[in-house]
Amino acid sequence: GKAIDVVDDFAVSTGKYLRRNPLARAGFLMYLVLIHTWSFVLLFFHAHSFENIHGDFGAGVGAAHGPHALMEHSENVVKLPPVTPEAEPAAAADKIKEAKQAAPKVDAQAAADDAKKR
Repeated sequence: GKAIDVVDDFAVSTGKYLRRNPLARAGFLMYLVLIHTWSFVLLFFHAHSFENIHGDFGAGVGAAHGPHALMEHSENVVKLPPVTPEAEPAAAADKIKEAKQAAPKVDAQAAADDAKKR
């Protein structure tokens, strides 16, 4: 009720002020550009360096991370057969076990060496 009306009145008066004052409008737009740029910088650089600094979080020390790691991970994902509701649970479990055994094993040392190359 009243809180929404207060917020609405503030938004309308701010909009009128920005519409009438081009310098304030330019300052507000510059503020939006700077705050978004700073957010992207923090996300990009901090998210990519966090694993190197804090190895006990997430994948661990030496593990690949970032967009390139997502692409590599998608190549090593175990492909499971679709399970239908009509299938027997034991038969579905057997198919899953077969798919996991047939999937290529990722060597932890090779992954760590690959991460060091980057």
